[in-house]
Amino acid sequence: MKVLHITTSFPSHSKDTAGPFILRLVRELEKTRDVSCTVLTPDGILKSAWPEDIKVVRCRYAPKKLQLLAQRPGGVPQALRKNRVMYFLLPTFLVSMWFNILKLSNSHDIIHAHWSISGFLASLTSLFKRRPIITTIHGSDFNLAKGNELYRYIQKKTLLDSSVIVGVSQTISNRLKVHFPQYSEKICFIPNGVSEDFFSVNPTFETLGQSIKFLYVGSLIPVKGVDLLIKAFCRLKNIDNWEITIVGDGPEREKLEMVCLDNKVNDRVTFLGSVEPDRIPRCMAQSHCLVLPSYSEGRPSVVLEAMAAGLPVIATDIEGTNELVLDGVNGWLFKPGDVKGLVDTLKAILNDPKKLMIFGARGRNMMIKWGLTWENTARQYKNIYAKTIINCD
Repeated sequence: MKVLHITTSFPSHSKDTAGPFILRLVRELEKTRDVSCTVLTPDGILKSAWPEDIKVVRCRYAPKKLQLLAQRPGGVPQALRKNRVMYFLLPTFLVSMWFNILKLSNSHDIIHAHWSISGFLASLTSLFKRRPIITTIHGSDFNLAKGNELYRYIQKKTLLDSSVIVGVSQTISNRLKVHFPQYSEKICFIPNGVSEDFFSVNPTFETLGQSIKFLYVGSLIPVKGVDLLIKAFCRLKNIDNWEITIVGDGPEREKLEMVCLDNKVNDRVTFLGSVEPDRIPRCMAQSHCLVLPSYSEGRPSVVLEAMAAGLPVIATDIEGTNELVLDGVNGWLFKPGDVKGLVDTLKAILNDPKKLMIFGARGRNMMIKWGLTWENTARQYKNIYAKTIINCD
């Protein structure tokens, strides 16, 4: 069974945080003897032959130094918001992706599109070479469609022409069924998995008496709310027993570092920048609690990873996240944008850190109960591929 994966976000080197979950899924699928995968993704500004164990086709859409539309923090939507000049690259970007899908589909049995735009482009090739399409919808898909009629049309066209639509969270799947009831029979939910390395993490709760170590992992872009996180910790600068590590990079980094410097908390806030995804378990092993202050998420992989690692989670009470973090059970929830709410939560933890270990253990038990591994995720996709190919013959 030959599967063509189409994605606008895919890592180009070991430290790249663009779409690592797709790489993990493809690697797990490749472990089975009867699935062979090819990944089609936009090219970037750097030459890349990585990873060597996966067949990756990186399509050119502009001169090398101008290929800034994808493969960066926040993906295509963030690139367009940050610099409107990027819209001039959009036509060649879409045409190049479409042409390569058309060319590669001849040698594959099924197309697996990640994000609506990939599914839309795949659907436009069906006039020439029809292959069954599986489209996975992520949180950014759904959020873009809320206030954008063009993207809503793209999503509707994707749902029409896809054989199966997969939501990465139960919330996304349910919302799609509500908004597009005519396609409800082909909408399903398959959760992303978690690497076994996270289940092997032993959190260092014995060091709680010295200083509580908080952790943020993600892109430094506005939608992630890291500015709110920094503001909250700045208000706690007179409390001694905390420190936080920020893992990730993006356009907000310089501004965030200046805020820390101006408020004299720069010695307690560490910006690590981008790190290899394989190092994230080690970062979690050295931490006591994950904080995710996002304004919007799908089903955040970093929360699943923290739970598997036995870390409690402080997060915003938003769809996708609140189906994982249960307030007062395995973590704490606060309203998006509510600095005071986050500060109050942090103060309560700093005054009584005993719940960190209890909540962390509950989160890990939930992950074990749910069986959220990449092996199980790949098995579910493989079953869908096989059924879809049979039904389309």
